[in-house]
Amino acid sequence: VGLSGLITEDIYTNDRSDGAQYDIQQAKKLAGELVRIDGYCGLDKICIMPRGPFEDVMVTISNSKRLLIEQEEDKIITTCYREAKELIESHRHLVELIAEKLLEKKSLDRDELLAIYENSHEPIKENTQSALFAKEAR
Repeated sequence: VGLSGLITEDIYTNDRSDGAQYDIQQAKKLAGELVRIDGYCGLDKICIMPRGPFEDVMVTISNSKRLLIEQEEDKIITTCYREAKELIESHRHLVELIAEKLLEKKSLDRDELLAIYENSHEPIKENTQSALFAKEAR
């Protein structure tokens, strides 16, 4: 979700706004926390670090370990970007309908998004977040 604005700008405008740059910073921060604090990586538990300011933690580790951590962070962001882009492109019509509504209004609530989705006549695939969203709203 955090990369969706960035991805949409990449697809539709091929230009990145300040908001998209902020999305990248937030994604890097989250990926860094997943790797350094929660140990979410392919490096066993080598990544788990004490909580605290990122700069303080990174100063105390070796360059080789720092490189491994940065590679894991990049892998998370790249994977999330690719998967989100595929999802957005596969629902391009729906994205365009939402964009049209957002030009009329500055924001949409859950019920408005669900109405757009239901009126789009896109099939709801079982066992997806969209299916759960639609089922919960009923």
